[in-house]
Amino acid sequence: GEWPVWLPDSRRLLFVADGKAFYLLDSRTKKTRKVFSVSADVIGPPRLARDGTAYYSRRVTEADVWLVTLR
Repeated sequence: GEWPVWLPDSRRLLFVADGKAFYLLDSRTKKTRKVFSVSADVIGPPRLARDGTAYYSRRVTEADVWLVTLR
């Protein structure tokens, strides 16, 4: 994966795989799950707010900043 970022709980790690999807890795259980994906764009590096919301860019078709709430 690319651009790993620890969530505020210091347990889960958010990362981008193949430029197309966000995954969460739980450091205790060692399980990984996909939380968000796109088909045509490339997801930029995530930035996290203190509440766990991830902000990112879609670098192919959009120039806006997007957000996804992680649970």
